Amino acid sequence: ELFAIGQGLPGPTSTQLVVSTALARAGPIGGLTAFFLWNLPGLVVLITCGVLIASFVDPNNPPWYLIGLPPAAITLVFKAFYGFGKKLDKVGIVLCLIS
Repeated sequence: ELFAIGQGLPGPTSTQLVVSTALARAGPIGGLTAFFLWNLPGLVVLITCGVLIASFVDPNNPPWYLIGLPPAAITLVFKAFYGFGKKLDKVGIVLCLIS
């Protein structure tokens, strides 16, 4: 049942399933503990990559493969906004624009 609910909610299903199972079995403290322990490896890897990339990449002379990254990120944000806009009504679109 928890897996079916997780499939219907937005976000990563694996995290929702781990946290909801821990919450059902061990209560709120178990749910928070499961959330932090489940997300800790990804947090460590992302922080390590973020810290190390500063020592490998010169901001004044970026490598050729990173030059198109900011426009691609902006395009993904606008694509997501367009997808939300098609599903939302006019009030939801205005709220998205304001946020």
